[in-house]
Amino acid sequence: MSIAGIVQESWSRPVYNGTAVTRETLLTLLNIAIWAPNHHLREPWVFTWMEGLETGTEKQKEHPAESPILAPGYLAVSMKIRTKPKELAEDEAAVWCLIQNLRILAKEQGIGIHIQQPETAFEAGCEELWRANSGEQIVAILGIGYTDTRLQPNENAAKIIRERRTVRQFTSATLDDETVRGLLEESLPELGLQPKSWRVIEAGSEEERSRWADLMMGFAKDMLTYKLMPGKVKNIFWKRTYDIPFNLVFVLKHQPEQPGEPKGSAHFGEVCSVMHIIQLLAWEKGIGMTWSSSDVIEDMAFRKGLDIKPDERIIGILHMGYTAKIPKGKERTPAENKIRWV
Repeated sequence: MSIAGIVQESWSRPVYNGTAVTRETLLTLLNIAIWAPNHHLREPWVFTWMEGLETGTEKQKEHPAESPILAPGYLAVSMKIRTKPKELAEDEAAVWCLIQNLRILAKEQGIGIHIQQPETAFEAGCEELWRANSGEQIVAILGIGYTDTRLQPNENAAKIIRERRTVRQFTSATLDDETVRGLLEESLPELGLQPKSWRVIEAGSEEERSRWADLMMGFAKDMLTYKLMPGKVKNIFWKRTYDIPFNLVFVLKHQPEQPGEPKGSAHFGEVCSVMHIIQLLAWEKGIGMTWSSSDVIEDMAFRKGLDIKPDERIIGILHMGYTAKIPKGKERTPAENKIRWV
């Protein structure tokens, strides 16, 4: 099965058969999943595993839409609490990318993963996880266990997750909007995410990229280093920005919380998951990307230029194009050094 097919299947609600995942299997999956993009290679994730819960699988099989999803094991994915909001958002985005990697890898092995908000998992009997994560912020608690559905293996999935890199050098080849929109469509669940929760802004045509470069230079104009640059150097920076073949801006709208609806962090996680899936799908096609969350996304003039509303937040920007040079990867801290067993 293609990665796109696995992605579609990974969004589905799992029905566990009662078989627990071993610690060895969990670590094998995690040691591939940790090859997720993360700012300055901070590797912010921390794991806590609790197993041995009763699942109530018979009720779930008979009435899957009505019964609570109780798993044979739970993995709390946390990160250290940071004082700077920007770093906190970057680290949370990295954690959601790791979670998406894990969902893809697990689904291929017949392992279901159900993402739960901490308060929901607490009701399901995960009190121990809360005590184990003092001083950290729980991003999500994952119910994990085997299902009766096993997909056709795709050795390429783990390979792409491990080999994907942040790419900053692109060829001059045109990246058309049809290709980019195809990647976006393949990254979504078949029923689509809530259309009211987020949107995407494209900058791929010559006119859009020219305006994009103007906005980026407008942000830089107040910086001392930019002011001291000769005009010729400023023109070089403008052209480098313009030459990026395509840019996608992901914008999350503030949603008043409603009973039974995902919390704000869940909507943030959905957008980050889609952004990461696009990177994986694109890698198969020789398309590389840089995920940017620089200070420009908070700049008022930049936001105004993109018509970002007061109740909207830019999650990140994907700068993309056909890869000219693949940077070397840096080793990751083994999952064994990041996990606690309860």
